[in-house]
Amino acid sequence: MMETKNQYFYGAVAKYDEVQKTVKCNIMHFDTPNENMWSPVTGCLDDYFVKMARAKKFVPAFYNHNLDGIAIGLWKELEIIGNVLVGTLHLSDIPFVRDTVIPQLKEGTLQGASPTICTIEESYDRDNNIWNIIKGFLIEASLVALPADFKADVLSIQASVQERKKQDFEFDLLIL
Repeated sequence: MMETKNQYFYGAVAKYDEVQKTVKCNIMHFDTPNENMWSPVTGCLDDYFVKMARAKKFVPAFYNHNLDGIAIGLWKELEIIGNVLVGTLHLSDIPFVRDTVIPQLKEGTLQGASPTICTIEESYDRDNNIWNIIKGFLIEASLVALPADFKADVLSIQASVQERKKQDFEFDLLIL
């Protein structure tokens, strides 16, 4: 890790294995301020997770917080381990994921996850210049090149990338 003026640059190629189309990530750490000067307090998403489970809904994933673009998948397994929100992203089988997202995951360009939280209740800690999120909703979590929470790493990738071969049109006509 190289440190320059309080900014950190790192690269890590996640384990790549052609089995499933999933990405496992540390999404965020509770009770730890990130580089954007906000800190999710332990329990701030508990009510939200209960409502999501009851509704049988999942959290969408985007590419670099591009909410105008298409979702690249769904976070179907979210769990809190210690003070870390860990999730498994199930990637969509769409050209953008196959052509852009998976190659960037393989080469280490997309290194982590970054959540978007809609705060319902927050408090400002003047001594530390930190916004504490007391209660909120997880709107989405994106795959990003450099997350604000530097420990929000991609932990593993399991992706089945199959070459889509152009079928012989004339041969298909003969079979019909």
